[in-house]
Amino acid sequence: MKRKHYKIKPICVLVGCLLAGIFINCINPNNSTVLPITASGMQPYTPESLGLPPNESSASRASLPVISANEAKAMESFLQGMQDMDLMTDVALKKQSIEAWKTIQFAPSTDEELNEKIFREMQGEIVPEKVAGSKAELLDKESNAADRFFGAVASSLPELTNQELIDMRIQLTVALILIRLQIDFGDDVNGIPEEFLVMVRTKNVALRQKITQELIKRGVKEI
Repeated sequence: MKRKHYKIKPICVLVGCLLAGIFINCINPNNSTVLPITASGMQPYTPESLGLPPNESSASRASLPVISANEAKAMESFLQGMQDMDLMTDVALKKQSIEAWKTIQFAPSTDEELNEKIFREMQGEIVPEKVAGSKAELLDKESNAADRFFGAVASSLPELTNQELIDMRIQLTVALILIRLQIDFGDDVNGIPEEFLVMVRTKNVALRQKITQELIKRGVKEI
C-alpha cells in the first residue's frame, strides 16, 4: 500500500482546518504601520503565548525542547518573509482575517442561485450573500472538519520517517505564529472570531504533541 504523505505548510494548517483562504501572496502591499513584531526578535511570543505546554523534562523521562533551535529559525524565517512582502502590518493582517472569515461564513452558491442573483441584481435589487450558518454552527462544522483532518494525519504518524515527523512538527510550530498573529492583530469585528483561532490552535498543539511522543518513542533526541 502506498504510504500517505502530509506536507503541512504553515498557512495550510489554518486554511485546511478552517476551510478558509488566507492568500498571503495575493494581498497588495500597503503603507500602514509595521507591527511591533519583527524577524529579528521573538521576544513578544513565548511558548506559552503560542499555546504550547511547558517542558516536561525530568531525569527519568525522555523529552524534546518545547521549541527547538531549528523551529526558532523557521519562525524567524517565516516572519522575515512576511516582513519582506510588507505583510507584517495591521492592514495586511486584518485583510487576511476578513477574507478568511468570508470564505468560512459564506456558502458557495449553486449555478441556479448565481443566475437568480445576477437576474435580481440586473433588476436593481441588492441580493445579500448566502450565509452558511450562524457563528456557533460554523464553529461546530469547522471543528468537526479539523478533527477529521488532524485525525487522518495523526493516524499516519507511525508510517512516516523521522525526518518527515520533524519537518511536520516544525511546520506546525510555525503555524502557531500565524494563528497568534491573527489572534492579536486580526479584525475583531469582520475577521475570523477568536474562538475559531483558539480551536485550531488547540488541535494543532495536540497533533504536535503526538508527533513529539512518536519521536521520543523512536529515541530521537534532536529536532
